[in-house]
Amino acid sequence: FAAERIDTGAVHCWPEFTRYFGFAPCTLAMLSNHLLRKPLACECDICHAIMMKLAWEMTGEAGVVLDLNNNGWEPRVFNAFHCSQTPPNWLTGPVDACDGGQVLGQIAPAAFTGISAATTAGGFKATVFHGRMLRRASSPRGSSGWAFVPNLPSVLESIQECGIHHYVALKGHIGCEVADALAFRGIEPVDLSQPVPPLEDVEAEVFRNAAIPFTGTVS
Repeated sequence: FAAERIDTGAVHCWPEFTRYFGFAPCTLAMLSNHLLRKPLACECDICHAIMMKLAWEMTGEAGVVLDLNNNGWEPRVFNAFHCSQTPPNWLTGPVDACDGGQVLGQIAPAAFTGISAATTAGGFKATVFHGRMLRRASSPRGSSGWAFVPNLPSVLESIQECGIHHYVALKGHIGCEVADALAFRGIEPVDLSQPVPPLEDVEAEVFRNAAIPFTGTVS
């Protein structure tokens, strides 16, 4: 990194890395991000590698790249998941690395700003939104948790038009500042950030009639 003056990058993690080296690069990418402040995004996703670097510059701590995966039982809830390279500042409870090299753990409850970015024929675009990670545990596979976004259908529609299924989460609700920073660097932001209620209010509403099995509660 230092010799080549590299600040961030992306790796072709599967299946080639595992095929040739015998393990996944997830733990190495997590350590690079968390300890060196030099993110390595998954799946050759250089756009979100840039957003992970932005997380350090704007919050002073590591961001995390996740999938917008499987809408939940409620239209404002989705499962945030990756195989994963999730840094420890985003995890709670027991954290482990499996034999394949992936980081395993539950994502901690937190307010976050999400950025889903991609290049298109029309330029470099990014959807910015606010959300909260919730306290209900989800599948133990990889790193995962349930996320609430107050205007999730609109966010998904925007991402479908100018993004991919990845997003980077930054700690805190700083959507306006993130959108301004992106625009300053020539990236076209779609700022869909909205106020998010307190965690207790969100959970009281979305879990009241949740007819899905949970594995517990995280803190």
